[in-house]
Amino acid sequence: MKKGLLIVFSGPSGVGKGTIRELFIDRKEL
Repeated sequence: MKKGLLIVFSGPSGVGKGTIRELFIDRKEL
């Protein structure tokens, strides 16, 4: 879950949907 959070913090570039998608991918991998 930490990896997902890191992606969310390193993804706030203006694409909210993109960050959410990456978080879901990390969760599935876990």
